[in-house]
Amino acid sequence: NIVDEDIANKGLENGTYYMVITIPEDFSACASSVMDDEPNKMNLQFATNPGKNYISMKKLFTLIALASMAIGVFADRGDVFEVGGVHYYIDNEDVGDSWVLVVPDESYKSLTSVTIPHQVVNPSTQKTYGVYGIKESAFENCTSLTEVNFDEEGVASIGHYAFKGCIGIKSIYISDGNTGNAPDIANSAFVGCTGLETIIWNTDFGGENRCWDNVVKTAGFSNQIKHIIFGDKVTIINNGKCCNQGYFLKLESVQLGNNVTKIESSVFSDLKSLTQITLPTKLKRIESSAFQGSGLVSICIPKAVEYVADDAFASCTALETVVWDVENYVEENTPFYFSREDGYNLKTFKFGSHVSVIPAGICHALTHLQVVDLSEAAAVTEI
Repeated sequence: NIVDEDIANKGLENGTYYMVITIPEDFSACASSVMDDEPNKMNLQFATNPGKNYISMKKLFTLIALASMAIGVFADRGDVFEVGGVHYYIDNEDVGDSWVLVVPDESYKSLTSVTIPHQVVNPSTQKTYGVYGIKESAFENCTSLTEVNFDEEGVASIGHYAFKGCIGIKSIYISDGNTGNAPDIANSAFVGCTGLETIIWNTDFGGENRCWDNVVKTAGFSNQIKHIIFGDKVTIINNGKCCNQGYFLKLESVQLGNNVTKIESSVFSDLKSLTQITLPTKLKRIESSAFQGSGLVSICIPKAVEYVADDAFASCTALETVVWDVENYVEENTPFYFSREDGYNLKTFKFGSHVSVIPAGICHALTHLQVVDLSEAAAVTEI
């Protein structure tokens, strides 16, 4: 029986147990060092029923315990097993005994689809492992591969050249492996994926040093990307200028997850092919030059927005329709003037059902404006 310390002690006192063996917390770590040049000593703590001699039994239990622990520690060490056509490596030094990594195998060359779950069961031992990540070059040059399916948790690590040259992959899902940390995507993990058109990104970026453009440059995403979908784990789109580095020049649409509250400076600036973006209802801030010079044709500013930098949409000369559905805009934070000298060709300005006050100057000097639509703005009390 495996019991806690109090139950064990009471069992010794009342005769339920003849002996209690306590295994220290560092026992497994010490056991795993037996093949090292300087192995650590393994200690087991014994307690017997008072007044009785169990020396022989103690020796027997010691042997049994050591053998059992050795089996537990080493049975899986270094093993590779296969599930669903994918090969998993157990107990990599970097991730620990309870995790596995996807490793390269020649059989992948014939795969057209691969599924990588966040947990997998070793068919030999029936032990469950967390899938931590994908080793370097795991699927390199698997040109027949067209689908890579992850579950919602995704993986926490994608190694160097993991998908290099996988020209058939159309979309990829990136999450955090349920670790709560930004994923570790190694250099050129997706380099040469020329067919990749859609990125589904469902994890935050992990601070200022993991901003969006750094992620893109590091991962080696192709400039063929046309669609980006940010999931609900993303709260802030960090600043960066992907376009200035030659990335996402063919980007057509962006969909932001429900929990994004801030779009930082210059994230989508100068992306001439970007014509569509969906802004979430919880969005509060759109910072300077966020969409400056982009190809947006229409935009809907949702109800929770409190601040839009006056140059957030500067030089968006293709912008023809704006839907303003802001509930409580804070004018002290620089009113949103669509009339900057950079110029707009706005033809339709519609106010939504959440608007109660139309901010001063919001449509000032829009010389191309043809329609101001208040048909759904029943809550407006002040202009």
